[in-house]
Amino acid sequence: MGGGSTGLFLSIIIAETILSDRDYGLFSIVVTTILVLSAGGVLSLEQVLIRLAIINEGESGDARRVSIPKWLIPLSLLACLLASSVATYFVSSVFLSKELKVPLFAIFFACALSLLVSAIYRINREFVLSQLVLNLWRIGAGFIFFILFLTERYFFHIDVELYTVVDVLSVWCVVATVPFVFVIFRNDIYFGLGKEFFAFFFGFFLSVLVVIFLNNFDKYMAGLSVSVESAGSYFYWFTLLIYPFSMMAAFISMRKLVDYKVKFSFDRFRRQVFQYSLISSFVGALYFSAVLFFSGFFSPPEISWSLILLFYGVCILKIAYSLLSSAFGAVSNSSSIIRSNILFVFMVGVIFFVHGYAKTLEGVAILLFLLLFIRSISFYVELRVQFSRV
Repeated sequence: MGGGSTGLFLSIIIAETILSDRDYGLFSIVVTTILVLSAGGVLSLEQVLIRLAIINEGESGDARRVSIPKWLIPLSLLACLLASSVATYFVSSVFLSKELKVPLFAIFFACALSLLVSAIYRINREFVLSQLVLNLWRIGAGFIFFILFLTERYFFHIDVELYTVVDVLSVWCVVATVPFVFVIFRNDIYFGLGKEFFAFFFGFFLSVLVVIFLNNFDKYMAGLSVSVESAGSYFYWFTLLIYPFSMMAAFISMRKLVDYKVKFSFDRFRRQVFQYSLISSFVGALYFSAVLFFSGFFSPPEISWSLILLFYGVCILKIAYSLLSSAFGAVSNSSSIIRSNILFVFMVGVIFFVHGYAKTLEGVAILLFLLLFIRSISFYVELRVQFSRV
């Protein structure tokens, strides 16, 4: 996970120095789409697969046999194909040239397929391989941009174009993913998909849809309603300022999920949210100051103080949200999860109907802050109502 995060971070920073403003903006759209497919490219069927898999530990506890529903693998592969095709059509038609359809599809399909492969490795408790296959494209992107940077600056002094990046990355994604694909057919199968399949699919699909939207809508909006060049600038500063806090939030959420499953006290939890928010505001102030100071030695895209302050607020909210989402996932009941997701979808519709599409990067950041705040409040209220009855 660390290698993948480092590779992605480096590729985004290096790409800004060797690509034109427009190409970098388009690159940010491609990366955003890869992140979408890396989280929802199987349309949540990988979560259903994990939930419905039958694991027999055996008498000794070592001889594990994993059985999965027969039709779930073909459905998952079909979902990968569908999601990748839609993503390719959207990106190539709206943002990029149609000439890039084949390499884009190769990248998108490989990344969607890696999500399914990762889930099967998780079922078999091969967690290192599970994380590795998910991060292969990130590691490859970092390595590719490092080589291109050296080539452009010290060897041939050629202009690097987005077409070259997409072509090389597509080859890497296919070659790196293929050796892992055969794990899909390794486990036993059993017949039948019961009624619980549809219940799990609907619940997981809605949750994944909400998370994907919340994490990525702002990058697409920056490119669609402002400009492609502005999308690149937004993406660059988002990565530099918010991405480290997103990683911290993911770590906190993963760790607290287990803690809250073992023992949960709402009063103690409320104090934790306040304490973590206070600490993150202090750490955020120091980090933002350091980044802005050292960025003066380079030539980064311009950023307004209002956007900096909005990003600062988003960072604090992300840490608080990580606690709220982990607690909600650990102790809330199914009706609360469905209700909160439906409420969020409704509020998204209301906000976009009233506010409309943002015309500036600050407007995009305001929408991100509002939606993250509403999501956090809905989790808090659901938890408070649930535990006020106890």
